[in-house]
Amino acid sequence: MAYLPRGLQDCCVCGNNPKANLSTPLDVIANRLQIGRVQLDKLPLNKHAIVRAIDWTAMPDGEGHRLRSLGLEEGVGIEALHKGILLWKDPIAVRVGRMTIALRRKVAAAITCEWQHD
Repeated sequence: MAYLPRGLQDCCVCGNNPKANLSTPLDVIANRLQIGRVQLDKLPLNKHAIVRAIDWTAMPDGEGHRLRSLGLEEGVGIEALHKGILLWKDPIAVRVGRMTIALRRKVAAAITCEWQHD
């Protein structure tokens, strides 16, 4: 076996870790950095993330238009600030840039974010 740095010795690309089921080098890097993709409604509070995908078909047209006009699109930074206190934890307060907007939980579930674990 060729010499590998200590942190990469159990990397699945070289086949040393049978538990890891990662297929590409990008998966390995994401696993090492512990980058996770989650829906916005499941994003932990006060964590910065980047919007990676938005399912515009899962929300009403008016809501999609409102979010686009407020600057919510793929690649923008986002942070979950507060969740409602009722049983459904609705609405969710989200910071987009310097703005704070409120989203229904159903709309937030249509937004996929990527964040780095601490």
